[in-house]
Amino acid sequence: GLLCWFGVVKLGIAGLHVYMDDFYGWDFKRNLVFYHGQMCPHRQVQLLVFWESIRCPFEDEKQLDGARLKIIGFWVDAIKGSISLTSESIQALVSDINTFLSTPNHKPALSVWQHLTGSLNWSLNVLPWAHPGLTEMYWKMSGKSHQHAGIPINGEVYRDLTWFTNMLQTAIGVRFVDAQTWDDSEADFVGWTDASNSGLAFV
Repeated sequence: GLLCWFGVVKLGIAGLHVYMDDFYGWDFKRNLVFYHGQMCPHRQVQLLVFWESIRCPFEDEKQLDGARLKIIGFWVDAIKGSISLTSESIQALVSDINTFLSTPNHKPALSVWQHLTGSLNWSLNVLPWAHPGLTEMYWKMSGKSHQHAGIPINGEVYRDLTWFTNMLQTAIGVRFVDAQTWDDSEADFVGWTDASNSGLAFV
């Protein structure tokens, strides 16, 4: 955080941000300078020169730039204005689901349920409409704490995960231009319900 603050306030690097230990930002396409044998965005070079001056270690091959980048496992496309899963992430999730569903006796341990729901929950960052696909899984795990105890896969969970598998392989992710609030006048149907701890009902 301190390095980011210094870069923005003291060095004037506009648009510089940090997430955990990953710095990111933007620059104009033609605002390039020569650095370590290649042309790089000027603002990125400003940060790297600062790091060199304070002997902060970094690796050149990890300093990426471009209109399409892989960031914490997601493809961020500045041209299309979209965030989507990488093909490697999709295949890994599909493999995890298939392994889970083919567990002997169809009773994976609670720890296996938690691992899979954690992975699928991560994918919801770019697939927000898929939240309902995990509802039954969380319901099956609720109230259980023995990590090695088997939990049977019921028909609802099997159906939801099969749907999740098919959806993963065709989903396009989130588009920035679509991620906005809809007005009631744009909706095909508007429904109202009270909050409940056990479920929802529409009449």
